Amino acid sequence: MKQKYIKDDIVYIDGSIRTIKQSDDYYATFYNDNIKWQEVKNVNDIKGIPITPEILEKNEWELRKHHKRQNYDDVEYYEYHNPSLVSIQLRYYVEEKTFYPFCYNNEIEVKGGNAINWLHQLQHLLFGLGLDSKINV
Repeated sequence: MKQKYIKDDIVYIDGSIRTIKQSDDYYATFYNDNIKWQEVKNVNDIKGIPITPEILEKNEWELRKHHKRQNYDDVEYYEYHNPSLVSIQLRYYVEEKTFYPFCYNNEIEVKGGNAINWLHQLQHLLFGLGLDSKINV
């Protein structure tokens, strides 16, 4: 089994937004609402938070372009860019309902498939590139 979550990932646990403090292949620890004690949860009970334009914009990602053509073999996408981060773009393809990461207009190869749909996946990508992976929700 591969480790799904790493320290500081933002996820849903029991319907609330939580930040992972430690994780392995089976369990993750996080602080409760009062930040007084840590709780432990099976990683299979943790849900990802979907990436949304609202969350991206709240974190200084800007909508750079909206591409739409009427040709049947072209796709519609929205490209978000954060000017404070190297040259990372996220392209949202409407037909596939998913984001794909690009760096300097080249698609980034992501282990396990290039699509990223969850905040923790975006955090892993930014962390792997040595960039600030803190995201406000």
